[in-house]
Amino acid sequence: MPKLSGRKRLNNTYYLVIKNRQHIYNFKEKTMKRRMLTLFLLLCLFSTAYTQTAEKYNKLGIEKGETEKYKEAFDLFTKAIETDSTYEKAYYNRGLAEYNLVNYGYYYHLVNPTTYLMQYPKEYSNAISDFTKAIEYNPNYASAYYNRGIAYKNMKEYLKAITDITKYISLKPNDEDGYYERGLDYYDLRDYPNSILDFTKVIKLNPKNEDAYYIRGLAYYILGKENIACEDWSKVTSHRKYDVEELKASFCK
Repeated sequence: MPKLSGRKRLNNTYYLVIKNRQHIYNFKEKTMKRRMLTLFLLLCLFSTAYTQTAEKYNKLGIEKGETEKYKEAFDLFTKAIETDSTYEKAYYNRGLAEYNLVNYGYYYHLVNPTTYLMQYPKEYSNAISDFTKAIEYNPNYASAYYNRGIAYKNMKEYLKAITDITKYISLKPNDEDGYYERGLDYYDLRDYPNSILDFTKVIKLNPKNEDAYYIRGLAYYILGKENIACEDWSKVTSHRKYDVEELKASFCK
């Protein structure tokens, strides 16, 4: 067996050291990758579990809301939010529950009517806060804009209501409800020309919407266009029939 020179032995030793070091580095790298993958899978598992639990609470809350048990629904949506603080549907649904709690007078038996009226805007503010949170996590959440707009309207903040409903219309341009609600807001602001434009759009989308004819007729009448108002009122034949008959008898030839 030939003898290795000192230089060759040194080179071979250096090579083995480098090779062993590389092996150690590769082992550590693989170990780190496995640990990171394990951690990632665990995080995904926990995240999925949290999401599923939040969805479960949200679903149960919807079921309670459908039976008008709004307080129980509110509590379930709150649990969903506590489980997943980024769950926009839970914020939206809790906003609806709070809105309905106010409309159905849940707090009425706890306070006298005067105090109840003072609390009214406060409770709508809570609903608005939840709708706002839903929008924060989903900027294109059309229904959140729509219902926040209605809440603003009930607080008589018509300009904010119009802003939200206009955003809803931009997301749902073929939904008559958006134009109808904004038409009401303009009407309440006594902006009758814009109100007429919106109700005209409603009628274009749904020629059978008699409420739109009725309110557009009122706007036309206020603007001194009695003949057009009477034409609109003549289209109303169902649930507003008696109101329209009285108007026609008083103002239409």
